[in-house]
Amino acid sequence: MGSWCSLVNTPACQAGDRQFKSGRPRFILIKMPYWVYILEDEISGRYYIGQTADLDKRIERHNAGRSKFTRGGKWKIIYTEKFDSRSEAIHREQQIKKWKSRKAIQKLIKSKD
Repeated sequence: MGSWCSLVNTPACQAGDRQFKSGRPRFILIKMPYWVYILEDEISGRYYIGQTADLDKRIERHNAGRSKFTRGGKWKIIYTEKFDSRSEAIHREQQIKKWKSRKAIQKLIKSKD
């Protein structure tokens, strides 16, 4: 079963489109994919492996220095995998991190090409 993000308040609901009798705006559920990603620091060549529901915001945080392990680097996404649930993404992230081998990670990255 897939994961669902938090309730999202839609503009159509705010405009009064079929509101609840209480006058509260309607909310809809949006299914969001989760991602496992590998970043590479363009300066040092180091890799970072993580998971997120929003790749764009996450890479922004890494490059803004708001992530403890990636501060000071210039990071780019070099690999992604998409999952239907956060638990699947976390499981895959942990699996890749357990390899602890640069060669194994490079082989994974090349397999996507």
